[in-house]
This record gives sequence, C-alpha cells and structure tokens, in this order.
Amino acid sequence: MNKRAERILVKLAQQHAPHLIAPGWDQHPDPVKSLARGLSEYHHLVITSNIEQVEQWEQVIEQWANAYARFFNLLAQMLLPNYAALNASYADDHLPPMIVFRCQRQASVIFEVMSGYVIPFVASRQTLSQAPEADLRVLMDVVLESLAADDLPLPTYNVLKSDGIALLQALLNLPIQHISFTDFDRRIFAEVPKPPTLPKRSEQLTIAGTPPKPNAPEAIPTPPQPIITQEPTPTPPPQPYVLEEIEDDQPTTPTERLFVRPLAITTARTPPVPEPPFRKRE
Repeated sequence: MNKRAERILVKLAQQHAPHLIAPGWDQHPDPVKSLARGLSEYHHLVITSNIEQVEQWEQVIEQWANAYARFFNLLAQMLLPNYAALNASYADDHLPPMIVFRCQRQASVIFEVMSGYVIPFVASRQTLSQAPEADLRVLMDVVLESLAADDLPLPTYNVLKSDGIALLQALLNLPIQHISFTDFDRRIFAEVPKPPTLPKRSEQLTIAGTPPKPNAPEAIPTPPQPIITQEPTPTPPPQPYVLEEIEDDQPTTPTERLFVRPLAITTARTPPVPEPPFRKRE
C-alpha cells in the first residue's frame, strides 16, 4: 500500500467523511482505491500523475489540473449551474503531484462519475496514440446517463457530448503518465487494461524541486553487423505502474501543511451553441 497516498486520503476522510475510515476500513481488498472513490461522494476528488520525464513540469501540472477542472465545469455549468464552484490545492509538498479538488456538496455526483469512469479511462487508454472515437463516445454516454443528462434536448446533449470528448482527448494528449486511484464503477468496454497506479519512488522529490533526468546509459561498442532489411517491429506500450509502498524512512509533509497550497484553475469557456434540432444523437 502506498503510505503517502493513504495518509492524504485518511486525512481528508477525517475532516470530511470520518465514517469512511471506521474500524476495519483497511481490511478492504484495495482500501486506498475504496477510500478515494468514497471521498468523491463527499465533494473531494484526488488526482495524481507521474511527471518525472517531463520538462517544464510545473506548467504541465497546471495544464493537467485545468483539463480536469474544465471537464467538471462543462458538466456543472450545464447540469448544476448554481453549484459549479470549484477549487484545487496541492495535497502536500512532494512529487509525484497529488491534487485535491473540492466542489460544493450538491455537485459531488460529477466527482463520482469522474472518479468512477473518467480517470480510470484516461489512465488505461493513455498508451494509445489516439483513443478510439467509439470508446470516447461510449464513455461520454455513460457519464451523461449516470448524471441523468440523457433526457436533455438532443441538440444540447450532442454539444455536451462533443465538448466532453474533446476535453478527454486533450487529457490523453498531455505528456504525463496518468495514474488512477480508482477502478471503473462497472465494466463498459470489452477489454480495458487495469488503470496504472502509483510508481515506487527511489527518492522523495518536492514540489519545489526539479525531477532529475535519467542518466543516459554508457555506449558499449559493438562489432559491425550485416544490414538486414525487414519490417519494423512495433514498440510495445509502457507497462502499467504497480501500487507499491514508499520507503518508510522518507520525510512526510507536516499535517498543518497538507491541502494548504492553492493551485490556480481556469474553467472559463464559451457556452455551447445548440445544434440543429433535426440532428440525431450520435
């Protein structure tokens, strides 16, 4: 179990949903995932990603957080406009970054579909250069159905769906390793890889620090080989990370510094323009 992730989620539960950590909660087969999913029902959504190989990672973190914020805003402005307020903060001082989103209680249902469908989808499909359009459409249909938005007027539904697909593709295009704390609430695709989870850290990095670049391996001379013409071999996708325990001797962020560093998010967008009424649902 990842001690850092567990501590952050437990602290959030202590403050906002203590019943989620009642005695025996950690006997769940995957308590971190269960707790993260439970917190989404209480207006808190925690996201994380691996950015070790990313240059200008501070800007990428902002792009990543804002992409999720815009997806929330897309749904909230259309379905719950009176409860679209959203804020974000760093969970602690360390890397990989963990961001905590907070919404109003009435909008928790949006966090639930993001936790139960959107984040696992992005984490599991990121190894593809382009997510299949059909999968994105299925995902948005499930999201909108879960939010009881499938009875919207067809023009509004189609625009909401199209905008959501565009935001999901933008998330997939970010140069980071998406990590999911949660699995799908239910199976919606024939085959979906298990979402990547937190990588094991060889050393503790801080938000104020810069992730080290890996050293290039020393070149080893090899004798000349005969040139053989053949079809190129496809590069296999990266293997999912496995949730492993961070070393116990690493420093932890003091409790009073948890969730206190704000992260600026921008959710402004142009209201959707309805499509012609004769347009069929896609």
